[in-house]
Amino acid sequence: MTTVPPSELYHYTTGDGPPLLLVNAAYQTADSWKTVVNSLRNDFTVIAVDLPNQGKSPVAAQLQTVADYGSALCEFLRYKKLQPNALTCLGLSLGADILLDLRYNRGIEFRCMLTCGATPTGIDAYVMQHVNVQLECLRDYGVTAMARVMLQKAFSPHFYAQYPAMTNFVVRHIKTTFEHRPQALEALLLATRPNPLTRRRVDSGLGHLTFVQGTEDLLYPLSLYENYGPDLGIEITPVKGGHAYAMERPKEACQLIRSAYAASGHRPLDDRS
Repeated sequence: MTTVPPSELYHYTTGDGPPLLLVNAAYQTADSWKTVVNSLRNDFTVIAVDLPNQGKSPVAAQLQTVADYGSALCEFLRYKKLQPNALTCLGLSLGADILLDLRYNRGIEFRCMLTCGATPTGIDAYVMQHVNVQLECLRDYGVTAMARVMLQKAFSPHFYAQYPAMTNFVVRHIKTTFEHRPQALEALLLATRPNPLTRRRVDSGLGHLTFVQGTEDLLYPLSLYENYGPDLGIEITPVKGGHAYAMERPKEACQLIRSAYAASGHRPLDDRS
């Protein structure tokens, strides 16, 4: 068991329909999914959770790998009596890596998965350089400086041009969440390091997977994924947007969830967004 009991993790459930689990990016919070939740609550029972070190959940500084957070998520699912093979899941960035780790390393079958901005394989040195720059900023200059460095690649240029105040808004959000507990932020940052075990192939009989990657992702350009599909035996779906695609384009992301759910063998859902 992880050091944080699943009953202490901040989470909420809303809506009516088949269960849909939202898995945060590293510095994201369950409450930040509001637009997505409001669009999907008529179609799904939506569950959003802050894993340890995220949002309103307790600090567990020793959790520093994708596998650690995968264990925490599994404990939460058991606590909520949620069966993975009945779940539709959306994971963003670190959340995508966690879901892929559960699928490929542990053989956990989700009914339907949609991942956005997962870490590519074969570029460990590049990923570590990015992580180390953020760690250095955090340790030497604090949470605000680290947040500004991270945000340089979080959204697409078009999104920043359309919403120029978004940078300051997100920086304030990260500062409010982590300034009083920087050890939680460091643990999450360490968890974004490469997780090479996710490269293993698995039985194609596992649940439906839609792997989405933004064509304007400044952190992981689409060209870095040329070997990812063959490595994992999956097809990559390019979409217009940046690394935080589901946050930039929530309406399109919601429609992708509905389409993925239908592709997994279920009756199509009405578009009520």
